[in-house]
Order: sequence, then structure tokens, then C-alpha cells
Amino acid sequence: MLRRIVSTAPLVFAGLVWEITAFKSQSRFVPHLSALAVMFWQSLVQNAMIEAQGGGRHGYAPHIWATLKTFTICFACGTFSGSVVSLCMFPLPTTRRIWRFVLRPWHTVPPLIAIPVAFTLLGPSWMTDWIAGSFYAFIATSIFMSAALEEVPHNFISLARLAGAGPFWIAWRVRCPFVLPILVGPAKVVASFTLGIVIIIEFLASPEGIGRVMKFALSYHSVELLLVGVMWASILGLTCDLAIDRLSRILIPWANRTAREAKSLELLTTQRLANQ
Repeated sequence: MLRRIVSTAPLVFAGLVWEITAFKSQSRFVPHLSALAVMFWQSLVQNAMIEAQGGGRHGYAPHIWATLKTFTICFACGTFSGSVVSLCMFPLPTTRRIWRFVLRPWHTVPPLIAIPVAFTLLGPSWMTDWIAGSFYAFIATSIFMSAALEEVPHNFISLARLAGAGPFWIAWRVRCPFVLPILVGPAKVVASFTLGIVIIIEFLASPEGIGRVMKFALSYHSVELLLVGVMWASILGLTCDLAIDRLSRILIPWANRTAREAKSLELLTTQRLANQ
């Protein structure tokens, strides 16, 4: 019970600071939590500001769905293609060097540069949103994937070669299973940045989405509506994080089993029972 109370203390402290700031600013810059909660639920299905700016009469709901759809397409296409291309280019030394050369500039040049380039070439459209988001997810995943493939222990590769395995069999049956658990964390990072890129592009020119509604909120100086957009973006990010964790448990069962075995051994060592 004491541990639960201590764990909720930061949230209580943050809420108190929020309310004090809202009281001091008279809700001009920071709204009260009660007003924010009311706006959160009421704006989901209907909001006069969104309707007045041409965002439809159904509130935030269609824009949340539009952002979720675009983000899912960009993240899925970018991460899948980046992983597959990196894995296919890695078996042969020649293609591996070429792929390293292609990815080298993106270690210093941020992939976010895809946003202005996509706008310049395609103009404001859904295609711009999809290409820019997918491009970032592709580049970021390729960099993480290539770095993880380099970390495969050489003993595994040597044993596979002694058994007669070729380079492509080693890539798919040795390197790939080894790097999958390592890529769970980077996948969450790529997802969060991809979601941010999608919302930024929606803010700039897309016809709908959370970013578009946040632009409506700025035009009306509605802090509550703007913060509701931030809350929905956070909810989408948290949902994606939980989904990645769930998929990792389903698709990488051996990683969970290894973690459980290590935790059990650590517990036994702590209790001084490991040697009995």
C-alpha cells in the first residue's frame, strides 16, 4: 500500500502544480483540469470551433481516426521495408558495403528533412504525409537494423558455416532471430517520431487529422482544444507502445522465456539458494 501511495505521489504533485498555475494565470494559459476533462469528452463527437473551421461536425473523432490510419500506414510500411531491405543487403560483403554507404549520410542528416522535400515535390496532400512519414520510419529502422546485425556474435556465424549454412540462410535464420528482441526498444522510438511527423504534416497542410484540429485551436486561441489534441496524440503513442510490447511477446516468445529464466536465477541468487 505504501509503495502504491509513493508511486502516485508524482502525479498528485503534478496535478497540484497544474491547478496552482491555472489559478494564477486565471485559465488564460493553463486551464483547470476539470475544464480540460469536460473539453476532452465533449469535443470527441462535436465541437463548434472544429465545425466553424471546416473540420466537420463530428468533433475530434474523425481526425483521431485519420491520424491513426496515416500513422499506422507510415510506421508499418517504413519499418517493414527498412528491416527487410537491411536484412537482404547484409549477407553479401559487397551489398553490405553499398548499404552502409547509402545510410552513412543519414547518421548526421536528420530524416526529418523529408518533410520540406516532400512538400516541395508533391505539395500538400495525403501522399506527402504518407511518403514523409514512411521515409523517416524506413531510414531510422534501417539504421537501427544494420547496427543490430553487426552485433551478432561471431560464434553463431561460425557454427552455422560449419554446419554448411550459406550467407542468406545465416541472415534469415541466425542474424534475424538474434536482433529481433534488440529492436523492440528502437521500434518504440521510431513509432514516437513517426507519429510526431504525421501530426506536424497535418498541422501544415493536411485536410484532417489531430494536427489540423490543433491548428484550428491556435486560430481561436483555445488552449483547452489544443491540449486535448496533445492528450489524444499521447494516447495514440501509448497505445502503440503497448501494442509493440504485446506483439513482441507473441512474435518473440524465446526472448520472454530468456528474461523469465534470468529473473528467476537472479531471485535465487539473491536468496542465496542458487548453490543448493
